[in-house]
Amino acid sequence: MTKALVVAPANDAFGVMVTLRDVVDGTKALFVSPPVIGDVIPDFAPLPDEVPDSVGIIVESSGSTGRPKRIELSREALLASANASIERLGGHGQWLLALPTNYIAGIQVLVRSIVSDITPVLMNMNVSFTAEAFVRNAQLLQDERRYTSLVPVQLNLLAQAAESDPTVLEVLRHFDAILLGGQAPHMQTVKWLRDQGVKIVITYGMTETAGGCVYDGVPLDGVQIDIDANDQIRVSGATLANHVGEWFETADLGMVDSLGRLVV
Repeated sequence: MTKALVVAPANDAFGVMVTLRDVVDGTKALFVSPPVIGDVIPDFAPLPDEVPDSVGIIVESSGSTGRPKRIELSREALLASANASIERLGGHGQWLLALPTNYIAGIQVLVRSIVSDITPVLMNMNVSFTAEAFVRNAQLLQDERRYTSLVPVQLNLLAQAAESDPTVLEVLRHFDAILLGGQAPHMQTVKWLRDQGVKIVITYGMTETAGGCVYDGVPLDGVQIDIDANDQIRVSGATLANHVGEWFETADLGMVDSLGRLVV
């Protein structure tokens, strides 16, 4: 059995979300291309019109090795990740999309929103990220619980703005969780914001694990972490991409500390 593969540009977040609803329903698959700039459609390697039913999305990623590759994630892996994330964070809420949707972290913001059946607020991906734009969009959130997902460079910009603008800090405090991933965080920035009452959750994961699968050193439910003989991190569980086997061998070194938390 096969199903249609839909291609949507990354800067059409609403169109991506519409197709993701079909992905969650199991009726279509999705590939998010690089953003369209002006009228220029980005170049990318050809894709089939149809894919096997086991494919929910195809994400193009540099991965742990730095070599571009296309990673297939099933509908089941996406939902396992989204549901485990929502449970860990304390329940359904409204999300602010501040990341491009051709990366797994951005896609998962939309998948969690679909699972929660709460319309997210979508930042304009056609312009550069700024603290002013983030605050303006965050103020549109209306649900009792509020979430967003950021990368360290974005958090650093917000922290710099918060030092001189109390409005920025107040907006950050209103989030029930700010997921931080994509690369190693600047821990001095994280500590300062946490001391100000900002709820930051440091995540670890990659496209092959359907995004962040370890929150503040603790694997999400359904995810297992192992450190091999070479001190490399291995991941197993329901969130793994297609064709990676029972265990995904990352290229990251890690250890488990005295509290049982993963340290990357």
